[in-house]
Amino acid sequence: MRLKQKTLLPVIVFLLALFVTFGTSAVDAAENDTFKDVQDHWAKEYIKQLVDYGIIAGYPDNTFRPNHSITRAEFVKMVAQAELTNPDDLATSIDPEQLSKGVLTVFKDTADHWVAKQGYLQQAIAWKWVKPAEYSGQYFQPDKNIQRVEMARILARAIGAGNSNIYKDAELGFSDQDKITEEFRGYVKVAVEKKLINGYPEDGTFRPNATATRAEASKMVSKRFEATYTLACYKHHDGEITLPKVHFAVEESSAVNTASLVISVHPAKNDNPLNPTGVAGAAVILQPGGLTAVTDDEGYALFKNVPAGVYDLTIEADGYEFYREDNKVPVTTKASNAAQVFLFSAASGKPDAKIDLRSDNQKVPYNIPVAIDTSASNNVSRHGFRWEIIDQDGKVLEDPYVQTETPLQLEASTLPGDNPYIFTFTPPAPGDYTVRLHLSNELYPGEASTDEIIVQAVNVTPEAYPSVVPGPAPFEKDQIVPESSSTGLQVVNKGDSVYLRGWAVDKNLPSPALYNPGGNESNQYGKNNDHYQRQFNWQWKLTYRPPANGEWEDVSQLLQAEAGPGTEAQYPYFAAENAGAYQASLVVSDADSSGALVSEPTVVDILVVANGEVAESTCQSCHGDKQAGVMMTAHGKASGLETHSCQSCHGPGEKHVAAPIDEKIDTISVTYRSGLCGQCHQQYGQSQKARHTDADSYGFEEINSALLLNCTGCHYAKGHAQRTELAASQGKAFHEVNFSPLDKDKLPAKNEAGITCVTCHDPHPEDSGRVIRDETGSETCNTCHYEKWQNVILNGRSGEFQNGYEYPGENYEFDNPHFTEDRCVTCHMDTTNTAVDGDGVRQVGGHTLRMRDAGSNGVLGGFGPRSDDPNRMRNPNETDDVLNLAPCEKCHNDVADFNRDSVQEKIFEKWQRLGQLLRERNNGKLPQFKPGDKCATCHRGGTLPFVDDPNFVLENAYTNYKLIKNDRSWGIHNPKYVEKLLDDSIRSVLED
Repeated sequence: MRLKQKTLLPVIVFLLALFVTFGTSAVDAAENDTFKDVQDHWAKEYIKQLVDYGIIAGYPDNTFRPNHSITRAEFVKMVAQAELTNPDDLATSIDPEQLSKGVLTVFKDTADHWVAKQGYLQQAIAWKWVKPAEYSGQYFQPDKNIQRVEMARILARAIGAGNSNIYKDAELGFSDQDKITEEFRGYVKVAVEKKLINGYPEDGTFRPNATATRAEASKMVSKRFEATYTLACYKHHDGEITLPKVHFAVEESSAVNTASLVISVHPAKNDNPLNPTGVAGAAVILQPGGLTAVTDDEGYALFKNVPAGVYDLTIEADGYEFYREDNKVPVTTKASNAAQVFLFSAASGKPDAKIDLRSDNQKVPYNIPVAIDTSASNNVSRHGFRWEIIDQDGKVLEDPYVQTETPLQLEASTLPGDNPYIFTFTPPAPGDYTVRLHLSNELYPGEASTDEIIVQAVNVTPEAYPSVVPGPAPFEKDQIVPESSSTGLQVVNKGDSVYLRGWAVDKNLPSPALYNPGGNESNQYGKNNDHYQRQFNWQWKLTYRPPANGEWEDVSQLLQAEAGPGTEAQYPYFAAENAGAYQASLVVSDADSSGALVSEPTVVDILVVANGEVAESTCQSCHGDKQAGVMMTAHGKASGLETHSCQSCHGPGEKHVAAPIDEKIDTISVTYRSGLCGQCHQQYGQSQKARHTDADSYGFEEINSALLLNCTGCHYAKGHAQRTELAASQGKAFHEVNFSPLDKDKLPAKNEAGITCVTCHDPHPEDSGRVIRDETGSETCNTCHYEKWQNVILNGRSGEFQNGYEYPGENYEFDNPHFTEDRCVTCHMDTTNTAVDGDGVRQVGGHTLRMRDAGSNGVLGGFGPRSDDPNRMRNPNETDDVLNLAPCEKCHNDVADFNRDSVQEKIFEKWQRLGQLLRERNNGKLPQFKPGDKCATCHRGGTLPFVDDPNFVLENAYTNYKLIKNDRSWGIHNPKYVEKLLDDSIRSVLED
């Protein structure tokens, strides 16, 4: 990591105070690894990390003095420096020179103090970490040693938890908690829960009034990076993302079937997105019940012991427009209940509309949402926006205020933290569109102000992404390849076959479904991706250069394909006949109806060597740590690294060993694709039957990068491995961690492998107890399925994750014998049934994860709609289906199918009944998913609203309808729980 440059100044200048500065008398310890007095200190790693980030420095004698106390000023500066620092990219950190230096504060004793002259105190006040009213007589006493409770308060506020009243009565678990006064107790609780500060294990105390050492402060600030993002992230994104408030979990309510609710209230227009403010003194009222709370100075209102249900929300605040919206606030006993509301300032004059395109230029890709910025408008009313979208022919494209079959094209952003002055518009085709805003308010009815902009939507050139993949390729929905015939590596031996993969990305086609028209129909198992891209045309060129670095020669005639010319196939292959360098160049053209465009050529390199294997000991001489990991796996144990060597997975090492340091990366290969393992492992054929192999590269334009970082942990093999490592490093569960917007290096490549063998298996683990990435197979499943419908039903916790709706006052605690220690693995990976298909590949269990196979006639039995045609029913009387009944037979005698005691049939009939009732009350149809909600297949997801459903009766019942629809096994995971959800849903609709 690059260190920030430091400048040496005279030693006499504020020696003690400035050990946390960038330009001071302090010395940089990097040259000596660390300071001479922390070599064996417990805080060595924390101190070194902050030195590397440029947040702290030592003294001229190369000491850090870790056990000396730290002052208020010193600690404020340390935490501020951390807030300004981007740990993943120091080049994007906020320069401290941007701070307001020398600005007077309200404190009487800081005008000439370095902490104010350098601007750190003022910034802490602006961020509301330091509040002058909390210091006696307007004296900050900057050189006073800071107490631990003060540190906890600053740290908690630094991560956004600015409300002490939430936890003022909280139990803290310290033997001296009575010494922590009410004003600090909430901050201590937050700081301890976020692992920013600890107690003393030897006696169970917190010691609130004790001072802290510089070593302890270093650890606290280091831990602060794990608690939340830094402001540098938001600066780097040009303020487009508002710094989020932490919706911390409030303590459980004491009354039965009640919960706590936190409402945070903010101004809709915020001039400084890096410093979001709250609306203090706002009256917040919940109906029914007339429950009332008032927001504190951070804009938070806390309701305790709120009966579970759905509430209307009204808010009144001086200087702001009265808030009463149709949006309901749900309160459940199992979930963390919080809502965020933005208030518009009360109009004081005539409306003044001003809109702008939030883009670097006026030309934008069609089919991609465009952000329309109205923040320059004045005297705005929440209900005063009216939009028109007019195409180049003068036709009003769509009236957003008329109910239509299709989703609205212009709507306010709804993501938490988004600016309510930002609206989005998706141009449906190339052309010029006039986006016109008519702005009104109640003070001047009939006097609307109008502004408009021209949006130029264009057809964008596609991008080509060639790669080497294991052959034969690609996966098919209905054709299993028992084993692969090539490695998929870019470094191979002479005579090996090399399979190429063409992949394209087109901004005008944001969804992967649009890449592949006609290729996304589901088969009977729900697999719906054949890994082709029919929207594009492909043109390959293959060139060769001999080892002596001669001229490049066109050898495109070597390219072959299963059908048609190899130069025009998406998946061509060739035999590497000669040692040397090959380059495969790809050009793609789209089939856009507005005009086909051709990409720039993109090249993938292939290095071919003649008998390029080296002795395994040569690899081990540099990579002994990896060798130790391999020896923990079945590969190493079975072969002693003789037959399954490093080169089996990374290609021949001859060129790699001989290459200079800066070229070594180009002479060895890595692939995350399953075909590498599929050369030897029969599980490769099995895994293709599972829906996991259905996944491939995601929609990069459909999902913004911040959300894609969330997806990559489950949907990409490499991302899953990285997120697993992140969880292990922090001692947390997989679902408790995720990548931040700072983790730009974790974004997947646009042609990266989806779910593959290395999602679950670590080729060279660091822990001999982990045959797979997690301690057990059940935990591996639980990483990605923690909130998905399968696990939610198995656990009976849909109310907690809001995948389903648990009705207040009802008991959903059923004993589920299927919820064993091994969970999914218990049944889905059982290998008792040894039936194989015509290719010799297992039909059920093992890595197929299937519980049933359609048998010889290809028709899947059981209850419910067919996956390949939802309008047709499965045949429940199929007799040739192969069923994985062995797990069931361990507990149930004489079981013939999964419909034991007709439980699936009963659940399916009730599900049909619920759907019928919902349709009857919604004009004969069920709402469709909102744009972008394809993820709702497995995760909770919203739909367009029901007609006339003010109390969410239909929506709550529909939530359960969707949950059980997605469980295509019709409740067999947890039948009592599922049947209870259906019974309650049906009753609620009938009683409405």
